[in-house]
Amino acid sequence: MAYMKFIGLGAPDKYKDSTAFSDIISYCCQPSKAIHIGLSHLSSIHTAASEMEAVSQRARQSSGKKLCHVVIAFDHREAQRFPLETFIQIAEICNKYFSDRFQILYAIHNEPCIHIHLVWNRVSYVDFKRFLNRYQDQYQFQSFVYHLLQGYHITLWK
Repeated sequence: MAYMKFIGLGAPDKYKDSTAFSDIISYCCQPSKAIHIGLSHLSSIHTAASEMEAVSQRARQSSGKKLCHVVIAFDHREAQRFPLETFIQIAEICNKYFSDRFQILYAIHNEPCIHIHLVWNRVSYVDFKRFLNRYQDQYQFQSFVYHLLQGYHITLWK
């Protein structure tokens, strides 16, 4: 059974500081943790934080929470049932959910169990509008992931 968590929801000051982009991207993309990384509308993991910050500054939206961070974790049985390519496919599909408007990266870690980190800039590179991350937005994405995982015969815990 898989579970999904929006990180930082109960922490009003999380991801608001000037190093939020670089801190979370550095954490997610650590070579000792990340077994696969994907990017959308970003040149590289080395420039991702500055590219996200540049979009926020161009939009004059540098205050408040700078990013959204979601983790989708799978239990050990699923890790044994599926090859890494399956988790890459799932991450890519989740990535595409946001990539039409937002800069996003994902990193797959395999410790303590296989899980996907999705991190996206809350400011759209298309129209500079902010992703509000309301309950409705979270519910829609959770529903999307729920149905996506059903296609792989994986249950998302609600």
